[in-house]
Amino acid sequence: MSASEYDVLAPVYDTFQNQSETEHWYELALEQIRRYARISGDGDAGRLLVCDLGCGTGEMCLRLAQEGYDVIGVDLSEDMLNIAREKCDRAGYDVLFLRQDITKLDMYGTVDVFVCMTDTINHITDRKSMLNMVRSFNNFLNPGGIFVFDALSLEHLRDTLGNNQFIVEENGYFIVWENTYRSRNKTSLSEFTIFRHEADNLYQRTECRITEKHYTDKAFESLLKESNMKIISKFEDSKTETSHTR
Repeated sequence: MSASEYDVLAPVYDTFQNQSETEHWYELALEQIRRYARISGDGDAGRLLVCDLGCGTGEMCLRLAQEGYDVIGVDLSEDMLNIAREKCDRAGYDVLFLRQDITKLDMYGTVDVFVCMTDTINHITDRKSMLNMVRSFNNFLNPGGIFVFDALSLEHLRDTLGNNQFIVEENGYFIVWENTYRSRNKTSLSEFTIFRHEADNLYQRTECRITEKHYTDKAFESLLKESNMKIISKFEDSKTETSHTR
């Protein structure tokens, strides 16, 4: 993962998220955290400390703060974090944001919940890095804590994104998204050409490339087992799989 690629995507990231079913995924994650808060006997949900891995522009962080949790957001992109800070500050919530690679976590203490939503986990394209992240939970996740994440289904990467082109025009941006699916290693390459309207017929052009990889259920189970975690519940739809691990 390269921070510069996500910095380029930061100004239009919410545009893409607004066109997808992110609210559904967020609510699934929040349901599990609410359930955990009751099971743990913590009482006041505000006492739970939740860390959002790959927080992007802070949409999940904002929802977590609105639920009354203490929140930490972690992302590699400073431009994403700047938008997230502004968003949460504007809404009146005090969220701690850290610029870190989520596969090399170095927290200042422990948390009760890790969340990793909107297919962030698919952006980790090698097993070693994924294992590094999950193993770090042994150091930074409180006993009995949970990890809630979603992941894109193979059908979505292969068929919906596939080898297709998408055009998005919104909020002063014209975006060309060329997608390439590679069946050999089950990865999806998204190449974005972004035109930002400056004045009259003047546009600023930027480009970035993002790769996502599909992981099977067995792959996740193996990674979690090696990290002394287990899947305790799972939800599926045609686009994502959401797991709740402890």
